[in-house]
Formats: sequence, C-alpha cells, structure tokens
Amino acid sequence: MASGALPGGLVLERGLTARRGQSVFAARFDGAAAIIKSYAGESASTRAANAAKALSAAAERMTNPAFSVPSLLWAAPEHGLVVMARQSGTPMSALFAAEPALSERNRLLGLAAEWLLAFCEGQDTAPHFYPMGWIDRAVKGHDLAALPAEAARLHGALRAQMAHVRGLAFQRGGLHGDFVPDNLLVQGETVCGIDIQGSFTLPLLREVATFLVWLTFKTPQGALVCGIGQQDEATLCAALDAGPEARPILHFFIGEQLLRRRLDVGASPCPTVLAIMIDNYLAAFATP
Repeated sequence: MASGALPGGLVLERGLTARRGQSVFAARFDGAAAIIKSYAGESASTRAANAAKALSAAAERMTNPAFSVPSLLWAAPEHGLVVMARQSGTPMSALFAAEPALSERNRLLGLAAEWLLAFCEGQDTAPHFYPMGWIDRAVKGHDLAALPAEAARLHGALRAQMAHVRGLAFQRGGLHGDFVPDNLLVQGETVCGIDIQGSFTLPLLREVATFLVWLTFKTPQGALVCGIGQQDEATLCAALDAGPEARPILHFFIGEQLLRRRLDVGASPCPTVLAIMIDNYLAAFATP
C-alpha cells in the first residue's frame, strides 16, 4: 500500500453511491479495477485511516482465500481517500431474494457463518455481559415518553430481559457492526466481505442478530421465533457452534435490532413485515 500525493494511475470511472458523508466510485488503479471511498466532513481523515487499518488487519488474519475482504491498494487519509481492489461476485442478498431451495439457503447461511468466523479470527470470551448500555444506545436521542407504541413495548421487553442476560459470558471479536447479506459477495464457495468500515470489539451474537433480522425483514418467512426465521436461526447458530446457552443474548440483540429498525421508521406507520416481526418477538418476551 502506498500513501501520500494522489497517484497518476488512479482514474475515476463513475459514481456508485453517496450517503452519510461517504461517496463510492468505480475506478481504475494502475489499470486494475478498483473502488474509491471518499469520506467528507470533519472526521474524514480519521474515517479513512480507520478503514485502511481495518482492511489491512483483516487481510492479515483471514488466511483462507475462500473468505476475504478487498485488498487495500492505496490510502491517503489526509485526503479522506481509500482505494481497494474491486471485487466480483453476486451479493448474497440477491441470492436470498431469488428464493432458493432450503438446501441452497442453508449453504449460503453456512458461508456467511464461515466468513464471519474468519473475519473475527482471534475472538475471545468476555466474562460479563452488560445489557443496559446497548438499550441506552438504541434509544439515544429519542424522547422515551414519545416513542411509537411498538418501540415503547420493545424497550420494555429489553429492560425485562436484563436480569436474565446480565453477567453472562459471551464471545466477542473485532467486528464491523454491519454484517448483512448486502455486504457479502459470493462466487461459488468463496465469499468477500465489503463495506467493512472500521473495526470494533463487539459481541459476535450482535452480528448474528443483525444478519437474522435483516434476512427476515427482506425475505419474509412463515415460521418465526422471537421475531426472526426459526430455520435460519437454527442453521446459522449451528454453523457458528452457538448452542442453547447463547440464545438469551442472541434474542436480546434481536430485540435491540428490531427496536433500532422501528425507530428508523420514525413517525411513519410501521411496515407490515416489521410489525409482524415485532409482534412475534413481543409474544415471546411479553411484559406485564
């Protein structure tokens, strides 16, 4: 990786996305297909440096070529720029959207689990789980007295679970907080994770909950348990070797993710699929 002045071999092709102080472009770098991430705002240099650091660190620990992240080609944090190799493959989200047979769906879930384990290689066990901080962060900036009805009930259900999950041991690792099928490119039996941003020390089960809530919301299923697809939960947890002892924290984080999704809707009516997921979750964790 080189850094410093803008290289002459970097050629912009077209814009791809622009959101939240970040623009993404297709480009060529020394003739090879590349992606440019351009960060804006006061934190641009820090975000670019963190993204470059996360890519380099992940590439070092992900030794199985079947599970990877894009190669870092060049970075200039002073310009808010990161350039990485452009990856080929089909987004896992598109493969799920095609309504695959159960065997193929389970294969994709297994690949997602293997990529996640490779990405957080070196995970360890934390001795005590503290749920209150996660609840507080989920509702930060919101008036608790004015929460939409579904959000208020979820908030109450999460608080009711605190006594059951507080102090439990849990697996944690260097994770990116956005483990969803949109960010996994699949080619046969290989998976490349994109848009990993920075890396944080997070509970592994929160990434699992994020994935399952996303998948149930985007590809609705008939048999739900605790708000998400029952078969998907069983398959993904088996692939991650997450046994029954992991379920209390996993189900807590499913509620946290549902709460965040409901708050993202704001004052608008709750989408039907999300309302069904929330009702199913609350049926399992009803509060007096």
